[in-house]
Amino acid sequence: RGMVDDHVIIKTSEDWTVNGRTMTAGALVSVERTQFSGGSMSPVVLFQPSATQSLHAVAVTRTRVVAFILDNVRSRVMTFTMGAKGWTSSPVPMQDNASIDPVTWTDRSDDLYINVTSFITPSTLWSVNAVTGKATQVKAAPARFDASNAMVEQFEATSPDGTRVPYFIVHRKDIPLDGST
Repeated sequence: RGMVDDHVIIKTSEDWTVNGRTMTAGALVSVERTQFSGGSMSPVVLFQPSATQSLHAVAVTRTRVVAFILDNVRSRVMTFTMGAKGWTSSPVPMQDNASIDPVTWTDRSDDLYINVTSFITPSTLWSVNAVTGKATQVKAAPARFDASNAMVEQFEATSPDGTRVPYFIVHRKDIPLDGST
């Protein structure tokens, strides 16, 4: 996906075993560049998806790796930073129950643009600084309805075979949740 501080950033597309350690498909991994030239390779896992997670997209900026993660079909954004003691991660606070996608970024800056949209908010372009996590709204599509009294909640249903299926309910904030609506 790119390079940060002399580390090659890889998103695995299939299980990858190195020195008896397996990184599953969809993992985000860092390998020091010099390890590709015949030395022993010691990949560092930045993100390994759980049973309810997937790595949706990766943006590599000048000093950060930005991961767009689906966690139980909810978008999350994490930054990974290489420091003196190795890689650290931190969440980027964004709107909940929304779809969050990278739009553009460069390895010459730590700024990137992302698009956020949800059931009750129109598509909005945000400028995000990967170092500070500060997000600034750039532009938004016009609202097509008044969502000031609406809310989104996520629930799960269990199918007959035991599979848990997440779903969202969009409703007025004041609606009684007693089965009468």
